[in-house]
Amino acid sequence: MIEKEPTPLPYKYYYYPFVCLVIIGILLSCYLSYLHYKVYTDATYSSFCAISQAINCDTVAQSPWSIIAGIPVAVWGFWGYVILLVHLIPLRRNQSDRLVLWKLVFQITTFFSLVSLYLWYISSTKINSFCLLCVLTYCINIFLAFHSWIICRRYKVLNLASPPLNCLQLYFKRAYYYITMIIAGAGIVICLLFYPPYWQIDTSDLFTDIPTGIT
Repeated sequence: MIEKEPTPLPYKYYYYPFVCLVIIGILLSCYLSYLHYKVYTDATYSSFCAISQAINCDTVAQSPWSIIAGIPVAVWGFWGYVILLVHLIPLRRNQSDRLVLWKLVFQITTFFSLVSLYLWYISSTKINSFCLLCVLTYCINIFLAFHSWIICRRYKVLNLASPPLNCLQLYFKRAYYYITMIIAGAGIVICLLFYPPYWQIDTSDLFTDIPTGIT
């Protein structure tokens, strides 16, 4: 008796969970950006994930490793997820000529995963504390890479390591891609130029002429 191969799930069961995870990543990045701001500007603020010395989002946010090129890591994460979400727009329908775009999505999420592993290493060796929400974004990134790999296997998208030039050609044929990428690029440039360095505390105005006692 010949066994039948299992029927694969419909495309929507691959696509929409992926989109939901990306949106969750955007929301987490927004909250982590807010947390980073509050930690430096409000001395009374304590986040809900300041659980212990080993698990403390506030400690991670206060470390110099939470800022890259003058921008908080959470803000970089926000723009990364937004750009990834833009690349998912043409994939909302199961069309054979567009499925190759999952290769580029796989490469993007693989890069996100490598960055997550690096940040995990920094937390464990340099900061000696973990941000619970950051760890959640690391898990999301790794799962997104695994999920996109599963989709590529399911729809026979081969040569995942090859340059995504053919993928980019498909994107460049769509006006919305130019518009959204220009907006995202402009947002990143504005952040690089004008993001307020609220973490740089100015101590020049502090009163230092404090009288001292003998005992």
